[in-house]
Amino acid sequence: MAIFNVLDYGATPDDDTVDSAAIQAAIDAAYAAGGGTVYIPAGTFLMTGNPANSSDGCIEVRSNVTLSGAGIGETVLKLVDHFDTRINGMVRTPVDENVSNVVIENLTIDGNRANNTEHQAGIITGVKEETGLIHQDITIRGVEVMNCNAYGINPHEITYDLVVEDCISHGNGKDGFVADYVVNGLYRNNIAYDNDRHGFNITTSSHDITLENNIAYDNGGAGLVTQRADIFPEGQNDIPWPTNITVIGGEYYSNEREGILIKLSDSVTVIGASVHDNMRQGIRIEGATNTTIHDSTIFNNSQESAGVYDEINIRLRVDDTVNPPRIYYSEDTKIYDNLIYADGVIRARYGIREESTNSTADNPSGTIVYGNTVTGEVSGDIFIPPHSATEGPDIFYGTASGDNFAGLGGDDIYIVNHSLDVVTEQPNAGNDTVIASLNHTLAANVENLYLTGNAIRGTGNDLANEIVGNNLNNELEGLGGADILDGGLGADIMQGGDGNDTYFVDNVGDAIVEKDHAGAGGYDTVYSTVSYTLSAEVEKLILLGTGNLDGTGNASANTLIGNDGNNVLDGKGGADIMTGGKGNDTYVVDHTGDVINELANQGFDTVLSSLTYVLGANLENLTLTGNLSRDATGNELSNVLKGNDGINKIHGMDGDDFIEGGLGADQLYGDSGNDTFILRKGEFAGDVIEDFTGKGDGLGDSIVFTGFSSAAVLVDLGGGNWMVQDGSYTETFRIKTPIGESAFVAQDYGFATDVVIPQNTPPVASATGNTASGNEDTLIIGSVPAGSDGENDALSYVQVGTLAGLTLNSNGSFSYQPGSNANGPVTFNYVVVDAKGAQSAAQTFTITVNPVNDTPMAAAAGNTASGNEDTTITGTIPAGTDWDGDTLTYVQVGTVPGLTLNANGTFSYVPVANFNGAVSFNYAVRDPSGATSATQAFVITVVPVNDAPTAAAAGNAASGLANTVIAGALPSGADIEGDAISYALVSGLSGLTLNPNGTFSYTPASGATGDFTFQYKVVDALGAESAAQSFTISVTSPSGQVITGNNSSNILHGGSGDDTIDGLKGSDTMYGHAGNDTYYVDASGDKVIEVVGEGYDRVLTTSSFTLQAGSEVEYVKATGTSSVSLKGNEFNNVLVGNAASNTLTGNNGDDRLDGGLGKDSLTGGNGKDSFVFSTALSSSNVDAVKDFKVVDDTIVLDKTIFSALATGQLSAAEFVVGTQALDANDHIIYDKTAGTLFYDADGAGGLAAVQFATISKNLAITYLDFVVEDTALV
Repeated sequence: MAIFNVLDYGATPDDDTVDSAAIQAAIDAAYAAGGGTVYIPAGTFLMTGNPANSSDGCIEVRSNVTLSGAGIGETVLKLVDHFDTRINGMVRTPVDENVSNVVIENLTIDGNRANNTEHQAGIITGVKEETGLIHQDITIRGVEVMNCNAYGINPHEITYDLVVEDCISHGNGKDGFVADYVVNGLYRNNIAYDNDRHGFNITTSSHDITLENNIAYDNGGAGLVTQRADIFPEGQNDIPWPTNITVIGGEYYSNEREGILIKLSDSVTVIGASVHDNMRQGIRIEGATNTTIHDSTIFNNSQESAGVYDEINIRLRVDDTVNPPRIYYSEDTKIYDNLIYADGVIRARYGIREESTNSTADNPSGTIVYGNTVTGEVSGDIFIPPHSATEGPDIFYGTASGDNFAGLGGDDIYIVNHSLDVVTEQPNAGNDTVIASLNHTLAANVENLYLTGNAIRGTGNDLANEIVGNNLNNELEGLGGADILDGGLGADIMQGGDGNDTYFVDNVGDAIVEKDHAGAGGYDTVYSTVSYTLSAEVEKLILLGTGNLDGTGNASANTLIGNDGNNVLDGKGGADIMTGGKGNDTYVVDHTGDVINELANQGFDTVLSSLTYVLGANLENLTLTGNLSRDATGNELSNVLKGNDGINKIHGMDGDDFIEGGLGADQLYGDSGNDTFILRKGEFAGDVIEDFTGKGDGLGDSIVFTGFSSAAVLVDLGGGNWMVQDGSYTETFRIKTPIGESAFVAQDYGFATDVVIPQNTPPVASATGNTASGNEDTLIIGSVPAGSDGENDALSYVQVGTLAGLTLNSNGSFSYQPGSNANGPVTFNYVVVDAKGAQSAAQTFTITVNPVNDTPMAAAAGNTASGNEDTTITGTIPAGTDWDGDTLTYVQVGTVPGLTLNANGTFSYVPVANFNGAVSFNYAVRDPSGATSATQAFVITVVPVNDAPTAAAAGNAASGLANTVIAGALPSGADIEGDAISYALVSGLSGLTLNPNGTFSYTPASGATGDFTFQYKVVDALGAESAAQSFTISVTSPSGQVITGNNSSNILHGGSGDDTIDGLKGSDTMYGHAGNDTYYVDASGDKVIEVVGEGYDRVLTTSSFTLQAGSEVEYVKATGTSSVSLKGNEFNNVLVGNAASNTLTGNNGDDRLDGGLGKDSLTGGNGKDSFVFSTALSSSNVDAVKDFKVVDDTIVLDKTIFSALATGQLSAAEFVVGTQALDANDHIIYDKTAGTLFYDADGAGGLAAVQFATISKNLAITYLDFVVEDTALV
């Protein structure tokens, strides 16, 4: 990515030059190049904003631009001294364009608070929703913001997909960090300290925010706040709350108020936080819902005053933003598994306290508190107020004394902490639970019991109870019903009583006591994570987990079920059902009714039987036990069959079996397969191999003699009888060969010191190479890596479980068709199986489906809108779809006059005036990569409406003389449909008659003059009416009148001549109309109204007077002896003072100001102004010129007063800058150090110079700024 160094664009650090424009130029260059990094090297760069627009940042970071400095404290962006104007973000994202993929990093922003006033924030992002623009994917990292008059880092309305990490915000006038309408934000590893208000403030409609490992300390408010704003969205009566806020870890301490305040928020979770040493509450929950606090450490809060505030406080919130005020209760709060304590000199009131007003009989709060360790507080550990029962789910908390609880409907929870607590429940009134910290027996109609704290004994009732112990050695008794008993950790005694009970065992010391069936003990089940022996009258045992556990039954018929480990299952007496599951399991059979269930490929399993036994399916090995004559029969697998000390008949059946008879004269049958007979020294005398088939030229049966010395030999005794001679020791046996089979020969036997029965070792799946990849929406083919097998058996590959779209062939090749538009990793499991059916452990194979950008699709439905003629029609394009989940924008294809389509899909359409009918435009949907959908048409139907007629905008005036009948006609209105129209009064005048055809007559009152206005409307044939239109009739007196008011507030009108108007006392409004009029003003409330071009008009005033805006009066002069203030307007005014000390202000226009005698204050304002000095000079007649502008303004000197000067432009010889005249021609002296003007009549002669004005210091004033006139002629 290209780098744009701000030094190359004119920025100069560490000097008095303002650098914001140069930095912005670098940003704009990076943006124009499609993105890049704007680098600001080490140094201090001065920033300034736009005084005319506070929403313009000092610099604005645009899409795909990274603004990067040399590090915190190295690169400093500092606001200039005395900017003193609001700035909504010294650094911000621009409000007039879409913004995405922005990074701001590695720099310091200094608001220079000591030398500035007004609201000035450090960083702001986001744009208002109604603009249709989007700001998203913004990262702020490694940034320090300090000393701003307002906020530090303030992403807001709206910012999407924000990350703020490794930042510091301190010394700011409001909050350090803010989320003011942020959607999907992460604030991680940030520090906020010494801010005037809060460290972190999550507010407005922000949602889906995570705050992880942040620190907030020494702030003037709370360390962290989540809270609703107090501004209603337009047209709504509810204000959205922040929701889905997760606080993970972090430390909040030594703040002036709360550590964490959760107010008017929903679904706020605090996990693993440390909250301590705050002045008020550690955590305060106020009018919030679904708040969860767990696994946190909260301690030593309430440092403002001992015993006043709580470590955690729960309360309601009275919202007086609305009228009438609303009450919001804190509801469904969960506080569990926290460490809460006080161990300092100043301690909190309670560890956890819910205010009584928050939970009432008709509004239970649903607060749940459990598993917390609370110590050291002043008033107590926990206070949760009880409340009356409702028909819904209630939570009842015990107090320090015995309580009587009475629930009604709903699933109620009772927190029992006193031996005198009594719980009363109605039948069939919900599924109710007691959480008891001491021994407890469930009352009637209560279903569940959980022991906490130091409770030992828990007893149920006649219902089907669930009773759960704690970490101690508990005694649990279910009594009646089908109970569930779980002792938890510890060696527990559990007694189910009547019913079909279920036990959970996790300690070898757990003991179960059950009744027999006749005693209604029922059919009982144990779930165990340790090896376990069923006690009497317990019927079923299920082993859990993957460990190698043993399960042992009792004298009854049991069901034993193993886990995924190697289990030994022994049903003992009774006809037992045993299922080992996975692993190499061992079954002990001692009853003809015993049943073993094994599935294929679930390990190598062994049966130990004291009875004649036939191996069932999927069992590999059988060993007869005891010394009674028993038979053993294999199955279709390759079995290992061993006899006992009795006389056995052993059949191998199918498969390549290993057969060993043991003691006794046994009959051994290999049956099918290439079998191996093991004859052990001292055990095979009298044994008969009934169906030996020699190898001959191929495979066949074998005999292995074991336990003999190397001198042992095999002797053929004839007739199928054989003897093994080992020195003096002999042992005989017999071999029978079926007719047609190969006879026993030397190659069919061998001697061995011992016999290791070859176990078929399972194959092993490869641990490497279990990956493949391919693109989205394509068929992916490949092979799993080859497995290995110790016996080099042929291997096949079998899928475990299912994966839609996957086909795994037995040779290991596979094909995978991903779901449409699916991408990312998918896994399947497989095993390797050898020719004997043994299988490997499952191996995971991962297929990575590479994402391919899918073209988005415009919606096929919903592409219509309608609205009335002559109105702006607004709407939203139906949402397009994008399989990749990209944020979509909408673009217009072609143009339609009047249509504006915004990137977010909203549109507005302004039809041509009076148009109706259908109009269509085309649009497409585009993803961030530029992929664009097919064009989609959108149809807007403009519904015709009857257009109201319109009154004429011009010609609505008439005039006449007083004391006459004035007649005329209204200007013609118009109707777009051509309907007939008529005219009607809206508000009339006395003496006025308006006819439907628009003609009128008006007889003014006797002697009345002025403007008389009435309103009328135009009406069409359908009754539609125009807007009201004013019509003015001007009644004037004969020209050249003297018009005088009285002592009231008069409205006086002149005529077309040169009138003289005097309103006398009162606040009068005077209209001169045409002619050169003269006005006498004697009150500051008097108004003089003159239209442009109505002659040269004068005002003579004895009071302060301000010319009305828009009134063209040329001349205002103060009369009388009192000091007055005269103010001009936007026209060119002449303002003349009297002999007192006056204040004259020209305002706009090229004004002429003459203070007269006295010490006057003269301010020209905008325009090219003249300051006139026309009265005798003296120390009591020194005027102050407040805003002299060199080049534009002029000082006019009266020839009579400044007699040494020649009329016209002052000459260069007559002007000197200094403190005195230097020669005889120096008559006008400007002392620029003092800012004074002097007149010296004889120059450097003997006469003293006389000061006549004060003016700004150090002006570049010259002789060209002075003119000498005979002011009496002007």
